[in-house]
Amino acid sequence: MAYSKVEIAKILSGIDNLPTLPMVASELLKMLGNLNVSMSNISKIMNNDPAITAKVLKIANSAYYSLRKKVDTLRMALVVLGINEITNIIVSLSLVKLFSSSNNSLFDHSLFWKHNIYTAHFSKAISKFFKLPFHGEEFTAGLMHDIGKIILDQFFHNDFIQCLTIQNMSPEMDPLDLESEIIGATHQELGLWLAEVWKIPENIRQVIKFHHTPELDDLNNNLSSVICLANIWANYTVTPELLQRDFDNIKDSFAWKHLCKDCFYELEDLSTMIDVEIETSNTFISQMIND
Repeated sequence: MAYSKVEIAKILSGIDNLPTLPMVASELLKMLGNLNVSMSNISKIMNNDPAITAKVLKIANSAYYSLRKKVDTLRMALVVLGINEITNIIVSLSLVKLFSSSNNSLFDHSLFWKHNIYTAHFSKAISKFFKLPFHGEEFTAGLMHDIGKIILDQFFHNDFIQCLTIQNMSPEMDPLDLESEIIGATHQELGLWLAEVWKIPENIRQVIKFHHTPELDDLNNNLSSVICLANIWANYTVTPELLQRDFDNIKDSFAWKHLCKDCFYELEDLSTMIDVEIETSNTFISQMIND
């Protein structure tokens, strides 16, 4: 029997070992999308964490960026890559490090982060395709959209295993329906709770809450629609044999119709952009997970 909302709230309020975002990632998230943020602001924040600065420089000089000239200072990295890219790297590093292992064989954390990183990169491609004026928030939203599954795995473990087991046997079943029926809360709702605890910006919180149902997001359904499409595409990329139907129905989704509106866009053209992004995502994944 599913927990009641009161019981879930009691469980969440009793958690005393909830991971917290590193200060650098938390501060950068507050600045996300703010065009008035200066490089000196970012430098001051990052200077408090030499280890993560060193990791940023290592990734800046990796095959992911393929820069012709070596980047050997933080200021140079900010100039060459830009504030948004630096934020993407740091938030990705922080999240993967926080939740890097699991005892649940049905919930592979490496596969989980692979999906999220695909979603983040695909979100950038989709935003560019539809000419949407985002400034990095689409990557972060893609990266964090499923963060509620971590809460399910850590604090509702046995019930989450039951959901995953049924989902694996019957992939046509709606995961949100399963989570509601078995647990009493969905990964969207628990992800929103964690995002509120972490004081994640409101637009990212909305996406976490509505990435399966962007039509319900009254504040920023452009961003929620982008993440919805990217999530479907990422799921299909990771496990095409299980999620072919969802992928085939993209053009009938609210997200696709909303982003197209009165303009004429071909799904095949977007598919070409996504195919290019897959290779980029895999290189990024190798830096974040396998390094």
